[in-house]
Amino acid sequence: MRIVNVDAIICRAPIDKPMWSLQPWRGGRYRLADFVECAFVRVASSDGHVGYGQTPAVRFSGPRVTSVGAHLKGLIEQVIAPEIAGEDPIDNSVLWRRLHQTLGNETYGRLSLSAIDVALWDLKGKTLGLPIYRLLGGRYRKEIELYASKVPGIMNLGSDKEEEVLVDRLSRLFKEGYSAFKLGGGLGLKQIREA
Repeated sequence: MRIVNVDAIICRAPIDKPMWSLQPWRGGRYRLADFVECAFVRVASSDGHVGYGQTPAVRFSGPRVTSVGAHLKGLIEQVIAPEIAGEDPIDNSVLWRRLHQTLGNETYGRLSLSAIDVALWDLKGKTLGLPIYRLLGGRYRKEIELYASKVPGIMNLGSDKEEEVLVDRLSRLFKEGYSAFKLGGGLGLKQIREA
């Protein structure tokens, strides 16, 4: 069994209500995202199995989010694919180390490597007929509590508008089933202590 194909699919979706990031840009202005974009990776083997991985395909350029999907697609299909073509996907850790060295100086190399890593683990699990948790050492617990991460916090104490946005976001996440949240900061240690 050998890797016979590696390709990337870029998917983009608009966001109805633009989201602001945790990090302000200049002069306290927020960075805004009005779309999300992901790179999905497919790794196929000669025995007919296919593994899938995914990575974000955006970055901030000034105050707005911009696409890096085309760059990631190029890295995946022109650099990574030739490097692992013909290799045994069961050797995913060996392949990861080789790719880590190959992509070390590439812009967005880590993003593309993370997507390939997940795809190779997925392919290995499907090939061996085992869930990934078994490949990683077994099930340590039966359930875990999920929390919503990177929820932007309040940057300006006393801002009714920011408070309303935060309450709206947390309410929506609570309705989706989250009961714990990781809020972003940005106020600075002194302001947090005073709050």
